Amino acid sequence: MSCLGLGLIAQTPVAQTRAPQVLAPAPARVCEAPPCPTTLDDHFRMFTSSVFSWDTPVTPLIVMVPLQHFTSHGGYRDGEKGYVNQYKVAMYDTIDFTFQRHFLYPALFHQDENYVLLGAGNPFGARAHHALGHLLMTRSADHSHTEFNASGIPAAATTALVSDLYQPATLRTTSQFATNFGLNIVLRVFGDLMMEFMPKL
Repeated sequence: MSCLGLGLIAQTPVAQTRAPQVLAPAPARVCEAPPCPTTLDDHFRMFTSSVFSWDTPVTPLIVMVPLQHFTSHGGYRDGEKGYVNQYKVAMYDTIDFTFQRHFLYPALFHQDENYVLLGAGNPFGARAHHALGHLLMTRSADHSHTEFNASGIPAAATTALVSDLYQPATLRTTSQFATNFGLNIVLRVFGDLMMEFMPKL
């Protein structure tokens, strides 16, 4: 009996509730026996499909509104030029975080970073707890067990470190690193919550 890979919904039994579903934009692949192990090609497809999705250019625009207000005098120019420069940095951050979250860390630690949807029919609190828990725990590449999610907090931290390479010199500070790190965590958790409660958007 075959099973479908990253592009379609996979199910895991949940007692007396609707089964969790895997949400992933990558194309489907077929394996001979369940569970389908996540391969290096799967990680790369996940990374590329995420980079070329609609939210990649939109997310920096949303982030720029508060950041431009707080850092306009911290290395960026005021007004339009400052906004454009900061948008470029935010785009670099978005692409780098996508690379580390969906390709680098899952490939290095042999994990499946795809979010598993708990779904409607389960209590709101259980669904929220499930989404928040993905920051810390995810499935192994062969789907045999769950383990610490290397693509969660570690990826958020290393992305913030890499960001220092192209930030203005005046923003290469410990406080700015903490801000970038915290923002990475918030955006990641928000994304998982969006997938859990609004999977069709």
